[in-house]
Amino acid sequence: LEPVGADPSLEQFLTIAANHWLSEASLWLIWRHAGTALAKTPCNIVMIREEPFREIMSDAVLQATQYAQRFKHFAAGLHPLTDYIEDHGVLLEISEEIFNLNIR
Repeated sequence: LEPVGADPSLEQFLTIAANHWLSEASLWLIWRHAGTALAKTPCNIVMIREEPFREIMSDAVLQATQYAQRFKHFAAGLHPLTDYIEDHGVLLEISEEIFNLNIR
């Protein structure tokens, strides 16, 4: 992931680990992507249109609204907030708690 910014000294390159994801924030927050993602190796990409997703999830699943609120609270503590959240373990814990799952 290569962030694009006005100040080239702020640019950095990140390697996204297997089983991690980009841009979850766009599903739950008003979001503007801040960079370019390039694949070094073949990968799978799933594109979800955020507005229809939010409408369907908020109407159909009470837990989705709870997750969105927890995600927003979690994201507020991240500086800077980027398209890639490295510590996604916290998000898995939130998911397990709200949806009563055992993901890991």
